[in-house]
Amino acid sequence: MMHIPTVNAVGVLETPENFERAPRDYPLATRLLAASILGSFSIVMLWTGALSLARYCLTSDAGAPFLFG
Repeated sequence: MMHIPTVNAVGVLETPENFERAPRDYPLATRLLAASILGSFSIVMLWTGALSLARYCLTSDAGAPFLFG
């Protein structure tokens, strides 16, 4: 009988001694595609956040709380 990994009451994963994981080797092209998707998502997310913050700061009176005159 094959025993699968279990989680004990504390939340620690316990694997049996004879349990072997199947290798998950992905081709280089698949890994590069996944890395480029994650990288472009991160860059776009950071860029749009910075641009929206800059636009807010430049178009609101957040930098000058006291109006003179």
